[in-house]
Amino acid sequence: MTHWFYADDARNRIGPLSDGELREHYRQRRLRRDSLVWRDGMAQWQPLEHVAAELGLESVTPDPTLPPPLPPVGATSVYTPVRAAPPKKGMSGCLIALLVCAALAIPVAGILAAIALPAYNDYVQRTKVMEAVAAVQPLKAAIQEHVSRGNTCPDNDNTDLTALLQQLGQSPRIATVRVGTLQSGHCAFEVTLRGIGVQNDGKTLLFEAGDEAASRWDCSGGDLPARARPAQCRTNPNTTST
Repeated sequence: MTHWFYADDARNRIGPLSDGELREHYRQRRLRRDSLVWRDGMAQWQPLEHVAAELGLESVTPDPTLPPPLPPVGATSVYTPVRAAPPKKGMSGCLIALLVCAALAIPVAGILAAIALPAYNDYVQRTKVMEAVAAVQPLKAAIQEHVSRGNTCPDNDNTDLTALLQQLGQSPRIATVRVGTLQSGHCAFEVTLRGIGVQNDGKTLLFEAGDEAASRWDCSGGDLPARARPAQCRTNPNTTST
């Protein structure tokens, strides 16, 4: 499997990621076409645009409902210090104004933090849930292959799923996976999450096959709150995720 890394605007190295995970990060607007990427075999970091064809990015549309990457932090201004004038007795008008501004800034900063921090926390938890969604992609393919061979849905006791289920059990975002058949007759599997956050650890995502061949999947089931779900796993009866 190819392992990719990319550099965000804060010059943090993100990875390793598979081809599919890197495409998903691009779809989530966590990196841009000019973001630097690298994989084993590359002599140096290259813009994502240079490997777009290799990754098949032409078929990926960034989600317009998600925020773009944060802009890079600007450079600090350079100045030449000058000798300060002898201090005057008492507080100057500038100092008084500075104290007033500082006093007013404290409650404003508190209000902004009360708004921004929950939104950022939701974003972080959605990103972690997205890691679990990406990790179960091979399980969808394995269930589809099982159905094509025997025209029946597998369960956790099927030996052809044993190795894959054991691998998923080692994921930092997946506690358990249960595979089976719903009353509708559709194949399905339920993922119990972990490592997401205190409020959402132990919550579930239910993946249901949208047809008898298990070629289309919907992940809007389970008890995970909508605010912690990626866009494709929110309740929308007119949309199914592949």
